[in-house]
Amino acid sequence: MGFRSKLYDRLTWDDYERPFGCLECGARLDVVYHTCPKCGSFAIERRTPPV
Repeated sequence: MGFRSKLYDRLTWDDYERPFGCLECGARLDVVYHTCPKCGSFAIERRTPPV
């Protein structure tokens, strides 16, 4: 991955309004939950922009 593609990924990352996500089903969430409302998994983590 080159410098330009990394820069493009950082500038175009538009999911900052949904910072949490389920690691099992990939659901994007506005707030942190104890369990995923979509699949019931306990794997909720804070999502970070691509590096």
